[in-house]
Amino acid sequence: RQRQMCIRDSIKPTHDSIVVASIDGEFVCKRLKLKPKMCLMPDNPNYPPIFINHGQELEIVGTVTAAINKF
Repeated sequence: RQRQMCIRDSIKPTHDSIVVASIDGEFVCKRLKLKPKMCLMPDNPNYPPIFINHGQELEIVGTVTAAINKF
């Protein structure tokens, strides 16, 4: 099974947006939480949230607008 995502860099991410982000040069696709503390939250409960610490390099590459599964 293969998944393709549509990512838009022109859409400003908001609380609960699914984003593609680069953290210290490593790319992830997570849900953006802006409150109570900014973090990147996985939808899979088996993985921990990624809290953004002072000094870490974070770049939001784009907002995910669609995900397509191919079988």
